[in-house]
Amino acid sequence: MKRNMIVQYNAFMGGVGKLDQMLEPYLSLCKTMKWYKKLFQHLLDVTVYNSFVLYKEKTPSTKDSLLSFRTKLIDGILTKYCTAQQNATGGRPSGSGDAPVRMTDRHFAAFISPTSTCPDPKRECRVCGKSKRDGKRIRKQTRYMCGQCGGVPLCVVPCFSRHHSYLDYTHPHDEAGDSD
Repeated sequence: MKRNMIVQYNAFMGGVGKLDQMLEPYLSLCKTMKWYKKLFQHLLDVTVYNSFVLYKEKTPSTKDSLLSFRTKLIDGILTKYCTAQQNATGGRPSGSGDAPVRMTDRHFAAFISPTSTCPDPKRECRVCGKSKRDGKRIRKQTRYMCGQCGGVPLCVVPCFSRHHSYLDYTHPHDEAGDSD
């Protein structure tokens, strides 16, 4: 003879167990994370899983896993809300609104195109061009640019990877990364 509470627990526990089982590979919680951030992250994970369950019910023929669903969800959010914005006032782009696109697309270094008046043009690097050493401003010139970012001038090493990897790359780089 089992108590009614145990019978009800066993009857309805299946959904919670399945949820925990499905979320386990994607947990991103840290011990040092504050409790309210953990709670928010857990609620976000549960929301994504619930939307996956609804998606599977609406399209039973799909063979998508939770991982592929999460990947498609992230790609959809990035493509919808994180597009490169053109500067409406003209002039050079500031570099502040291009972060997600510059960090997700594929980018390749290219030479700055020569002109009839300047066969070997150089421009100031976006990352290290305004660095300071010993209180003095140092101008860093480079012959390279990123063609996919609209011709942003960048030193090949390490500024090119910093520009496409870090949201805030404004700190000056170390001595080893001198420009060309």
